[in-house]
Amino acid sequence: MRDSKKDNDGTAKSLFLAALMIGSVMVGVLFSDIESERGNLAPIIESDFPDSILIGTVDTLEISLEDEDMSSLDIEITLDGNILNIQPNATGIIIIDISEILVGTHALKMVVVDSLGQESRLSTTFTIHYPYEDPTVMIVDTNEVNIVRGDSATINGTLIHPNLETCDMRWSDGDVNDFTLNLPFSEGGKFSWGPSEIESNVTISIIATCGTWEDSSDIETVLVVVSEPIQGCTDSEANNYDNTATEDDGSCEYGEENL
Repeated sequence: MRDSKKDNDGTAKSLFLAALMIGSVMVGVLFSDIESERGNLAPIIESDFPDSILIGTVDTLEISLEDEDMSSLDIEITLDGNILNIQPNATGIIIIDISEILVGTHALKMVVVDSLGQESRLSTTFTIHYPYEDPTVMIVDTNEVNIVRGDSATINGTLIHPNLETCDMRWSDGDVNDFTLNLPFSEGGKFSWGPSEIESNVTISIIATCGTWEDSSDIETVLVVVSEPIQGCTDSEANNYDNTATEDDGSCEYGEENL
């Protein structure tokens, strides 16, 4: 009887030890899986390129991508909504060609998903621009010219721009948006011009447009105020010469010495 009890106790101990060992193995596997999942982080996206780019100075943009399993990544890149079929090189660098992109603001987006479904995103904008160019400036001597009805008006001014050969000047005496008449200017930007035989008040609008890379414009308006002629003797040699008269009315009187 004693030997049988001892055998049963030994068997129980063996079964307990076996169960303990199996349990330890299962727990170890479980913790190993948890640690493995904890170690597999979402992809890392890094980029370092300027927000503003002078056209022709930068041909490519670089994005760095890191992950525990690069081969399993699902990568989607769009530039201005267009899908780019680009994959990272052996060091995880993605090179985007922008050499053919025109001036303007552009949107770059990137979505990366790893084997566990973890997602990382990049969304940024950058601007490609022309070199800085001074704006068009136009200066007129005065914005109001006073004349007598029937006379001509003279408008003097100066056009200022670093590249005057790119400039065009036009004028209008009607719709400010309808500049159809050319206005000449000198090599130094000087202009002197005006309509003739004006019978009533009129607003002259002048527009100058210049630009090597991008056009810029300046507009000036000149009000021509017409007054009625003043009747009187306009001959300074006459006895009754009137220096305020603008139109001779035939009333001039002369002394014997002026006959």
